[in-house]
Amino acid sequence: MEAPIGKSEKRHDLVTLDGLGNATVLGISFSKFSTRWIPADPSASANRKAYCDEMRVAAKVEMAKSAAATGKTPEDIDEAANKLECSHANFAKYLPSRVADAGKAMSKPGPGGWMWGGAAKYGFQDSDYYDATSLAKVSERNNPWSLGAFVGWNPETNDSDMFILAKAERKASYKDADASVRCPAGAGTAPFNCVNGSIGKPKEKQGTTASIEIRKMLSPGYALSLTVARDWSKKATMVELPVYWLGDGSGALNGGIKAAWNREDKKTVISLFIGIPYTRWPSM
Repeated sequence: MEAPIGKSEKRHDLVTLDGLGNATVLGISFSKFSTRWIPADPSASANRKAYCDEMRVAAKVEMAKSAAATGKTPEDIDEAANKLECSHANFAKYLPSRVADAGKAMSKPGPGGWMWGGAAKYGFQDSDYYDATSLAKVSERNNPWSLGAFVGWNPETNDSDMFILAKAERKASYKDADASVRCPAGAGTAPFNCVNGSIGKPKEKQGTTASIEIRKMLSPGYALSLTVARDWSKKATMVELPVYWLGDGSGALNGGIKAAWNREDKKTVISLFIGIPYTRWPSM
């Protein structure tokens, strides 16, 4: 949901929208994240087995406390604890006092990294319109589609709540003609029926869009997402800056204030919005 603050303002929708909003869509997407791997500290790796054994002993103690409620026997507890992976998550859960020591003894992924991926969509869009000559009603099915790819970078810093994304998309969409009233030509004084609806076939539009986006969590209660997009077929540029500060009650940020600028009319529109919760990671 979005509403401009000024009564005379109209919304500026990003040109990266795929134009498939009126179609039934099938799609597939993929993504891959890659980061460097930090090897274990050689001076601490010799103690890795001892740390893991210590964590599993602590896990058995914790599991035994709830044995009456879970119905587990001592043999069940021993088996479950011995199967525990020697991971940061299990140390944090069962032996938090050893998290730092065990972390030095284990290899782990480093901060930051690169992400890339793509998406393909194929739609089915049914349209009803009136033939411009005969005014006969016609039903037609068209197939909009889009192909997109992206690459993103999560900077390797202590503050990793930033993502920089570059995206490109090729798409074909269909737009119904504006609705109007049309009456038969040369009807004279004889009775006739006028029609009210789209006159003429839906128009196909193909285009290529590209965008750069920076997503950043400023603090636990504030985030922003700056996007600069270009539609090469329309030669249109748009800048959009939503600032998230309204929560959805579950800890996620899903609303705030947005500024948008479109080169076509050179106007800046300020609006309030509530929508999909903010995430650092991109979507296609």
